[in-house]
Amino acid sequence: MSERNFEYLVKGFLKEVKEKLPGWIKENKQERKNVLGELEEHVWDKAGELSDTGKPTEQSVRLAISHMGNPSTIAREYKKRGTPKFYISEELWPLYKKVLTIVCSIIIVVSVVFLALNLITGGLIDISISFSGIFVAFSIITIIFVALSMEGYFPEDFVSPTDVKRKEKVLAKSKALGLPVSQKTGKQLKPFVKSGGKIAEGIVGIVGGIIFFILPTILSNMIVASTSTPWITISINTGIFFFISIGGIISIVEGGMNLIRGIIGNQEPAIHQGILGVSIGLKIVNAIVFGWIALTPEIIPWPYWNGVTEVLTIATIAPDFYVLASGLVLLIAVIILLTMIEDIYWIAKLENYKL
Repeated sequence: MSERNFEYLVKGFLKEVKEKLPGWIKENKQERKNVLGELEEHVWDKAGELSDTGKPTEQSVRLAISHMGNPSTIAREYKKRGTPKFYISEELWPLYKKVLTIVCSIIIVVSVVFLALNLITGGLIDISISFSGIFVAFSIITIIFVALSMEGYFPEDFVSPTDVKRKEKVLAKSKALGLPVSQKTGKQLKPFVKSGGKIAEGIVGIVGGIIFFILPTILSNMIVASTSTPWITISINTGIFFFISIGGIISIVEGGMNLIRGIIGNQEPAIHQGILGVSIGLKIVNAIVFGWIALTPEIIPWPYWNGVTEVLTIATIAPDFYVLASGLVLLIAVIILLTMIEDIYWIAKLENYKL
């Protein structure tokens, strides 16, 4: 049997092993190449040892392959990669908890929103599905992670080479900024704020806040002008002006704080913590403002175009839509309160950045 035929024999064996390998190796081209290359080297070395001449023969190659074991058995060894822990490997356990927390938090938020709408609409919305979703999500996520653990997956197997390079750049930037080292991983902590984004966010917030702050004056002038303007009619409850002005002031202050955070950058974590604390207070006030509006839907303005008379009308919302309007405004208030969770998280997280 020629050497080329020997190679076909070995290649056929490696092909069978390749088909049985766990997904984490199949999806990693370099890892797959290393594993198969190492197995091939073992086959040829063993074939040489088993040959009387010291060179591979058909019989020695077949014996070497049989000594290597069944392809399924070989592949199974690569699945014993993780450290067992409650059917989910210890390496995947932190990722499992993180995914479970995120998904369940989203379901809880949706459930709270549905509960609020259910109370407003008098029980017209069924909320049982949203609550049972937590159990379903827990079951599905757990099954997925058990399967991944059985296949020998590690968290890094889900990270693409591009993401690895991006992470390396972030860590290099962290080192250049002099950020502290994590006590858990021993690596440089990542930058906690994007200066350019925060500055842009601050400018938008300030400009938007100024517009909202002066909007009541603009609307008042429009009400006066509309009496002599044939194409527009304004008939709104001026009680909304106070809330619009408050919203404008809050937006200006939050925009100013974001601008400061952007200018400071990834320095002075204590100042960032203080700003986030003030932000939580402002969000509570903002949620109260929206909550009050939800209780008084008759002051909510709504523009519409009358195509028949070709007149733009800005009037208070019709009574038929009070429940819907209150529900939407209350939903905004709930979302504002929920965003405080991120601020609280970062206040705690920034403790790690204090040198």
